Amino acid sequence: MKASNPPRLRSLSVLLLLVIATLLLSYHASRNSSHPKAQPSLNTNNNATSKLIGPTPVDWTPHLFSPLQQRHHIHTKRAVSPKFQCLVAKGRKYWEEGVLPAFDGHSRYPPPEFGTEEEDALEESGWTEDDELRPSPPEWHEVLEKTEGKVPSADVHHISLSQYAEFENEHGVQPATEAVYWGWYIPENEMVIMYLTASPAYQLGEANVAAADIPARLPRMHQLSDLVWLTWESVTEHPGSLRYYAVQGIKNQVSLDLIKSILQARRGTTAVRWDRRLTFDLKSEEGMALFGCPNGIAVNWLLIHHAAELGKREPRVTVYTQVIDGAEAVMMLWDLVPVGKQGSFGDVE
Repeated sequence: MKASNPPRLRSLSVLLLLVIATLLLSYHASRNSSHPKAQPSLNTNNNATSKLIGPTPVDWTPHLFSPLQQRHHIHTKRAVSPKFQCLVAKGRKYWEEGVLPAFDGHSRYPPPEFGTEEEDALEESGWTEDDELRPSPPEWHEVLEKTEGKVPSADVHHISLSQYAEFENEHGVQPATEAVYWGWYIPENEMVIMYLTASPAYQLGEANVAAADIPARLPRMHQLSDLVWLTWESVTEHPGSLRYYAVQGIKNQVSLDLIKSILQARRGTTAVRWDRRLTFDLKSEEGMALFGCPNGIAVNWLLIHHAAELGKREPRVTVYTQVIDGAEAVMMLWDLVPVGKQGSFGDVE
């Protein structure tokens, strides 16, 4: 007669079965969660943009990288955040489906047609322009010295665009959006520096206009890239010479989170001065993410719409911070390098 299992052995058997059952349940739960529901999309205010890039997830968290992911990025030089990868994919889509075909003369997104004269085109959309000659901004002198030119000895164009007049679009007469675009235009250095950009869509959102209603409230000319190009043409005889496009004091939260995460991962701090700047080309994931972030959009559309004038370019982007008026300002500087030339701001990462 066989001896029965002692009580302790039976207890261990039951415990083992419970562990196996728990592991099986966890496995099935993880498989189900690996197929999340589709994220809501952020309405774009430009039909061409919407067709090109598709929906954008809006569940942005304050930081694109968790502390663990930041440490991983420092050691591998590669980002793992899904939100970071979303911006990489968006940048790549702009480049491959928008910019490269435009370079080859096969753009599916021709530039919008406005009035034949700059003043008429602006007035039609309720914009007023003030072009005033002022001394070049001192916070940019160190950068200007590394461009194709030198620090300008004469005053440069300070252009302020304001949308404070009512206008008419296909939906009728619309009230002013109170949008503003202010910047420095320096033909001698082939450079545009934007330091205040509150778009019509942004201002309408701030005024609590429902997102679904914003497209019908926009002037025909509302994209920053269109306004930059039109005003750049007014200050230079050679608009195709535009090479440097900069944004001073970035405010967009998605762009800020991205840049600060890159600075933290690469330099161990979010306060990175010009002498420790980071430069990326579009062969890197960081470069593509910056190309696809909200503050890279104007560069995309400049290249897509004006490839005929600009010619083929190999964009590079430099990010760093600077104290301006007592506050830490995040800076983004694009070098639209003509094919065959060297970048102006050092080697890429």
